[in-house]
This record gives sequence, structure tokens and C-alpha cells, in this order.
Amino acid sequence: MFHLFVALVLALNLYDWWRLRCAFLKHNQPLAVGLLLVILMLVLTPAFVRLAKSLPPGLQEWFAQLSWIWLAFAFMLGFAFLVMDLWNIGVYAVAFLPLGEHWLPQCLRFLISPFGQGCAAIAYLGFAATWGILEAQSVRLKEVVVESPLVPPTVGEYRVALMTDMHLGPSANWSRLRRVMQLFDDAKPDLILDGGDLVEVGGHGSREQKMAQKLAELHCTSGKKFAVLGNHDVYAGVENSRTIHELAGLQLLEENTAVIDGWLYLHGVRDPAFGGRKMPGDEHHRPTFPPIPANHFSILLEHRPDLFPEMPAYSLILSGHTHNGQIFPFNYLVKLQYPRPIGKLLTLERGIQFYNSPGTGVWGPPFRLLAPPEVTLFLLRHKEP
Repeated sequence: MFHLFVALVLALNLYDWWRLRCAFLKHNQPLAVGLLLVILMLVLTPAFVRLAKSLPPGLQEWFAQLSWIWLAFAFMLGFAFLVMDLWNIGVYAVAFLPLGEHWLPQCLRFLISPFGQGCAAIAYLGFAATWGILEAQSVRLKEVVVESPLVPPTVGEYRVALMTDMHLGPSANWSRLRRVMQLFDDAKPDLILDGGDLVEVGGHGSREQKMAQKLAELHCTSGKKFAVLGNHDVYAGVENSRTIHELAGLQLLEENTAVIDGWLYLHGVRDPAFGGRKMPGDEHHRPTFPPIPANHFSILLEHRPDLFPEMPAYSLILSGHTHNGQIFPFNYLVKLQYPRPIGKLLTLERGIQFYNSPGTGVWGPPFRLLAPPEVTLFLLRHKEP
């Protein structure tokens, strides 16, 4: 799977280079070759960083971030050029009709030429990158009402705040972290949960430790803050991730449970990566599901939105992992593996309520495009049976 991903990335970059060459450098071969070398260098930057272990950590992070930003740019350009190719097919198909080529308005004929299409793709890249940066920073507080007869009527409204996929590492920044902190203050939660991927590979340096210590200032009325490990927490090193969680004041649930105020049962499971699974299609790590105490409102906290036949009928299942694709049009690719709607409270079989968060932070490139991030506030209320 990894080798297929690398092959696809390389093919995408070559496609982008060819379209850019045809648009702007068709008659300037030295510059075209130079552009190809620059693109290949950007593609190979992660391998260079991995091999050049003597580089200072700050420089390693800078190169890693550069490669992620270029990867996002390559996907955005590739999407724009693919739309242009579909446009070409449509134009050529209509040209065979009795209308000929005269059906196309003069203002759009510029988009037939390779130069015009190259300009359109560059313009889309600029727009998408700007929008993506702004959207990634604009974390919102989303309220979701969850009603159940297992919520005691004396509780009134119990407030559970969830963040997930923070990815403390090269892509994290203080501005977004302060925004998240403010949203938690606004939410005034009774319980705080983290749905995994708090840490990114390389995210255990002094900068990330200071960010984790800032998260430790999050306050909730119960004083209870729990988290589970996500796949990137595992890739970053389990012990390193446990240290960051401890600095953040988050108690890890690793196949174990907590009972809060005598009525709220919380169970957390490890991500399949903990058992060696690295990519989709590998063998699943099977989590453990102890029985739920009678008359308890139960929450299952898991990173990936996986459902298992043997799991009990939890009152509420919370997950993250998908980022809702993070950058359009990956939203649609994510749906191929996780077809259930993201960012919507669902009622499944046996009355299980399920919510897959689109995430709070970013992974890799610091962009979100048509996949807005959120801190989710679940309002648990009593409902007569």
C-alpha cells in the first residue's frame, strides 16, 4: 500500500509538471527541465530528511513542512488540471455537433488553450491555498444534542467536549491552539475527551511539550479529562505520546474504563496501529469490550470509526481519524472507506448513537478545504423511555 501511494504521488507530480510545461515552458526546455528537478526534489524531501539525521530538529521540521505543503499544492494543481481535461473532453465532444466550435462564448475560449488552462489552474491553487489556511484556523464550536433515558433526570444537561486529531507537530501552530482553548472555555464542559492523534511524528520536541502543557490548562467541572491513542500517536512512539498526554493532563484509556458520577460509563480502545496495523487492508487489532454496567449511560471512545459485531450497545460512540478528507476532493475518497456521514449524529442498530468528528487540527499540510474543523460539545439530556 505504501509503495502504491508513493507511485501515485510521483505520477501526480509528473502530470502536474507536464501540464505546467505545456502551458508555460513548451519552448524553453532548460527551464522545463529545471522545473522537473525542483518538483522531484520537493517530492523526495521526506526521504532526504529521514536520511539526513544530523540536521537540527528545527530544520528537519521546516523541510518536512515544505514537503507537505508542496504535496497539497500538487493535489490542488492535479485536481484543477483534471477538471481542465474533463472540460477539454466536453469541448471536443460538442465540437462534433452541428453547433461546431461557435457555441462557446468568447470569454471562455481562453480556457481552451494550454496557457489559459495553466493560468486557471494557478489561480485555483492560489484561491484554494488561501481558503485552506483560513479554514484550518477557523475552528468552530459545534453543539450536538444527545438524548437518552439513561441520562439521569437530575443531571439536567451534562456537557461533554470532544477534540480529536490535533496532531501536535510541525503543522500545529499557537494561533489554532489558542482558538481551541477559547472554544473549550466557551463550552464550559463537565467532561473533556480527546479522540486520538494528539501527537504527530516528530511532535515530542520542546515546542510540542509547551503546547501540551498549555492544553493542561483546559478546565471542566468534573476535573476528568480522558483520551485514547490514535494511529499517529503510535507512529510518533507510544512512550513519547504517553508523555505528551501526561503533560496535557489527559488520562489515557487503553482498553480500560472509567465510571464518572456513578452513571456515566466511559470505555476507550487502542487504535489498530498499536497491534501492528499500519495501512487499511492489514489485519485488524481486535479491541476488548467489557460488559456495560446496568443503567449506565455508556460512551465508547475510539479513534477510527470502526464498528465490531461483538461490541455492546453503547449509548454513544465517538471517533475521529478521517478529517472528513481535510482537503477537497478527498472528502469523497474518504467516503469509500468510511461511508457513514461525518460530523452528523447517527442512530445505528440497537439504538447506538454514533458521531465521527471531522477533527480539530490538521495532518501534514496546514490546510483544510471544505472540511471545517471543530470542537464538538455533546449535550447529554434525559429522555423518557
